[in-house]
Amino acid sequence: VDGKDDDADGLIDEDWMGGNSEPETKFIQDMTEMNDDDGDGASEFKVSLTWHSYSELVLWPWGHCTECKATDDAELVYHGEVMAEMTAYAPMQSSSLYPTTGDFCDWHYGVHRSFCYTIEIGTAFHQSPDEIDHMAVRNLGIPFYMMQIADNPHERAYLGMGASQTQYLTSADNLTI
Repeated sequence: VDGKDDDADGLIDEDWMGGNSEPETKFIQDMTEMNDDDGDGASEFKVSLTWHSYSELVLWPWGHCTECKATDDAELVYHGEVMAEMTAYAPMQSSSLYPTTGDFCDWHYGVHRSFCYTIEIGTAFHQSPDEIDHMAVRNLGIPFYMMQIADNPHERAYLGMGASQTQYLTSADNLTI
């Protein structure tokens, strides 16, 4: 697109810097913005997931800066490392691969504080057809894991990092039914 090797891998124009410019990402952005069940202006999506090729990585925000950490960095790292262990992929903050502009997960986390992850699957942009079944099986657990944490990814991370579950229980005296 710009005639440059944006990520210094020796290939020209296979990466493009921009934000929510493609029809499919614009659709997801619009769907996210419309999903405001309680009218507070924030999306109800607590987690989101994107799939890309390639590198066998699990990535989380931020992608636009190399010297910054997200507010929920410990929790994002925790869930990222769980998914990396499931797939034997390398976990990292997105900008550790290379800085991006207009990254979907940066937008989704930054605007809606949704725990957003990008899974970089495979070892090539266009994987050999005979390797696709193996890749699918290897990544099958990730969407199920995301569904398990979707109700409250913060709490799920705290509990996974060793917090006592009793911290989240309230006495019967404090309940109104």
